[in-house]
Amino acid sequence: MKMPTPKAHGIHVAKMCEAFGKNGIDTTLVAPRSVSRIKDDPFTYYGLEHTFKHMPIWCINLNRYFPVVGYWLRFFSFPIFTLLRFLFTPRNSVHVHTRDFIVARIFTSFGFNVSYEAHRIPTKKKQFFSHLRNVSKIVANSEGVAQEFREAGFANVL
Repeated sequence: MKMPTPKAHGIHVAKMCEAFGKNGIDTTLVAPRSVSRIKDDPFTYYGLEHTFKHMPIWCINLNRYFPVVGYWLRFFSFPIFTLLRFLFTPRNSVHVHTRDFIVARIFTSFGFNVSYEAHRIPTKKKQFFSHLRNVSKIVANSEGVAQEFREAGFANVL
């Protein structure tokens, strides 16, 4: 997800980062660097207080030219380039909160503390849950999603 975006999830993510910052949590919004018609930064676009940092990360973005291949290149290149940016950061100084199960999987594999924000359960449940086994917390957006995680054996579900 590029930031800012006119889509609803963009304002949700931005407002969460603002709230984390207002509560004294040192927060950085990491999002793909993208060419966009929106020229404002997230703070101006969404009318946010400067309570967090915004860090655009370069990734391979060929969606405009090759929609299917471009999507998958961006899907995998963003988590990899983000990991490279934080690879030599002390693990105890970073907590990753993400909606992307691939980001969660990669960062937990490298010893980072990760919470996953779940909005739905995909049809391939077993494979999906296996990617998230090592996250420290699951944050569910509904009781139904939370219950599915609990039934799959996850203990720290909010």
